[in-house]
Amino acid sequence: MKIYNARCQCGSAIKMEMREDFSGQIFCGLCKKLIMSTLTQNNLEENLQRVGDYLLLKVLGHGCAGNVYLAHRDNDSKQVAIKIFDSTDQQIATRFNENIQTLSRLHHPNLIKIQGWGNHNNKMYIVMEYLKGETLKDRLQREVLPARRTLKIAYYILDALGYAHRKNIVHRDIKPGNLYITGEGMVKVIDLGIAKILGKTVSKTTNGEVVGNVEYTAPEQMENIQNISFQSDIYSVGATMFHCLCGRPPYAEYQGNLLQTFMGKKRNKYIALREQNPSLPPAVLHVVEKAMSYNGNDRYQTCDEMKEEVYELINILPK
Repeated sequence: MKIYNARCQCGSAIKMEMREDFSGQIFCGLCKKLIMSTLTQNNLEENLQRVGDYLLLKVLGHGCAGNVYLAHRDNDSKQVAIKIFDSTDQQIATRFNENIQTLSRLHHPNLIKIQGWGNHNNKMYIVMEYLKGETLKDRLQREVLPARRTLKIAYYILDALGYAHRKNIVHRDIKPGNLYITGEGMVKVIDLGIAKILGKTVSKTTNGEVVGNVEYTAPEQMENIQNISFQSDIYSVGATMFHCLCGRPPYAEYQGNLLQTFMGKKRNKYIALREQNPSLPPAVLHVVEKAMSYNGNDRYQTCDEMKEEVYELINILPK
């Protein structure tokens, strides 16, 4: 016999004493909800996976860096999201520890809150607030957003990034998949796992690859990862707005091919937003085109500068 401790999503604590030949289902004694089905001793350990003081309940999402889980904290019924990184590389762990200290001190309503971190089986993990809603990527799979709604989303992103930039932090991977829209309509910048303090040197990125989705990545970031600046994030905000306003990202005609996209960015050659959505107001097109200028010096130089222009347009455009 072996004793296991679990917790239902309703918050009820469950203590189980199992025989080695157990096979069956487990229901919560309080809410009667089915917790686990087709459970056997062989897969019990996997189903009751724990990370630190947390019980993992289910997978929320998969990413290139690792998985994100819904979890319960032991001493209460609070739900959190835990991202467990796949890598066990010591250099990555060192960089993680250096960056997480700074990231955990960021407090802004449009940045996801980091509530803790640690090491589990030689893999780093981050404990974050659990958000109910969907990513902007999910939303864009269903609809093209109106100009005013796109501008409001951009405003909140810029407010969060401006705060991070003043702390000398560049996100480096702004894209629809890293932007979350809660059930209350709040915009949150998520997945700060690859954010870096400017001026800190690293050996290279994992496998020597470019960080970020190529469609949203600034040209200088693709050429040399050491060239990343605050204007690189501003480019990615512009590229995200581009996607919102026409239903596909810039350079989508290259179908995600890294080399072709890189050469297209070198030539600054892509199907312009004004061609893909001719009905957009010229002032909105100007904001996106300026943010996505090939030369960083031609872009908005700060998030606050771009945010002010976005705010003016929000108040001018019809609701």
